[in-house]
Amino acid sequence: MADRTPSLPTAQATHGTDRRATTGKALVIVPTYNERDNIARLIDLVLAQGPEFEILVVDDGSPDGTGEIVDHMAESNSRVHALHRAKKLGLGTAYLAGFRWALERPQYAFVFEMDADFSHDPGHLPTFLEAIQHADVVLGSRYRFGKVTVVNWPISRLILSYAANIYARIVTGLQLYDSTGGLSASAARSWRRSTSTACARTATRSRSR
Repeated sequence: MADRTPSLPTAQATHGTDRRATTGKALVIVPTYNERDNIARLIDLVLAQGPEFEILVVDDGSPDGTGEIVDHMAESNSRVHALHRAKKLGLGTAYLAGFRWALERPQYAFVFEMDADFSHDPGHLPTFLEAIQHADVVLGSRYRFGKVTVVNWPISRLILSYAANIYARIVTGLQLYDSTGGLSASAARSWRRSTSTACARTATRSRSR
């Protein structure tokens, strides 16, 4: 599949962020279902962005053999990882499974989300990695500062997406130009801190009963 939607980096830090640079590996999570034609080239391009990048492919039992291709590449490259699920369970749960896998491994300081169909340009990953050193979350935007960077989309799809994001910005008050973009980076420390806080609150409630 041809490159379609290069996402440009936009960084937004949440309050309470530790602004000091953090060292560590960056894990790029890529959910897949029938991406045989793309996955090998995508993996190569992600890893080419720097030695700090690793990739986790969450494959939902692709009948076209996507998972087997990833397994074969993982055998000869320790920076390639595969998480296999028995059937197609959806994009959201794939990312959740990937994040859980990453947070269980302390060597990963940063977690990225990326689509497998080249709608996101792996060449932007180093820019995201630089930005996430000073933020909790970095988001890719197809409409940065109101400028459309989408290519090869039907005009109907573009109008729907652009209008939906304007509506979301008005209704929610979020200062984001693209609330539905799929390319992002997160600081793992923030997720681990949130998880620890949630666990502590649960334990406190349990003791008080």
